[in-house]
Amino acid sequence: MQVKKLRDAQDQLTKNGVMVPGRAIPNRAFWLYPIITENPKLAFEILNKRGVDAYLGATQLDLVESPIGFNYKYP
Repeated sequence: MQVKKLRDAQDQLTKNGVMVPGRAIPNRAFWLYPIITENPKLAFEILNKRGVDAYLGATQLDLVESPIGFNYKYP
């Protein structure tokens, strides 16, 4: 059931313009994945209110530069 919640939350995020790196990977564990948003605190509050465990400032995540040839906006 938790995986369904995570997939539903991810679908809602992407439908509302939030970039979710790695969302197209078919076999992900959902243990932890980053999202990019202009208002991290608001996203954190909304996700947690809806039953999705969200975290701010996860120190084990590092910024990875975009691959050459991709036009991702620098967060």
